[in-house]
Amino acid sequence: MKLTSLMLALLALSAGLVIAGCGDDDDDETTSTTTEATGAGGETDSKAAFISEAEQICADASAALAAEATDQYPEGPPTGEDAVNFAEDVVIPNLQGQHDAIAELTPPEGEEEAVEDILSKLQAGIDSIADDPESFLDGDALADASEAASEFGLTDCGT
Repeated sequence: MKLTSLMLALLALSAGLVIAGCGDDDDDETTSTTTEATGAGGETDSKAAFISEAEQICADASAALAAEATDQYPEGPPTGEDAVNFAEDVVIPNLQGQHDAIAELTPPEGEEEAVEDILSKLQAGIDSIADDPESFLDGDALADASEAASEFGLTDCGT
């Protein structure tokens, strides 16, 4: 069924669209690492460190989302009302947690506007999905955030 294939692709895509992760413990460690990298290496090293951390965060978030999907739907991706419920109960909180965690990271010097642009576009996408969870199925809500992340230099976050 087209909806099933689309939902599976969107679940994988949404997990990698953003550049932040979940969990308070990880946030403290990544902030510390970013600060150290910024102090020691200058602008280029700072951006490289920021990207490295973001890519790891995206991988962790993607794994958490995939695990939750597998736990809830071992027979395959949800469809119909189940897909809407999954978006409301799992995807939206996952994305919001990622947004909030990246907002706590220190952006690389000179890249503050680019990071803010990513965060702004991500929040707009989250809000759009929250207003209409079925819109998650078409993937358009997170397209701008994905594009901004890719333009920033992220390869695992965004497509």
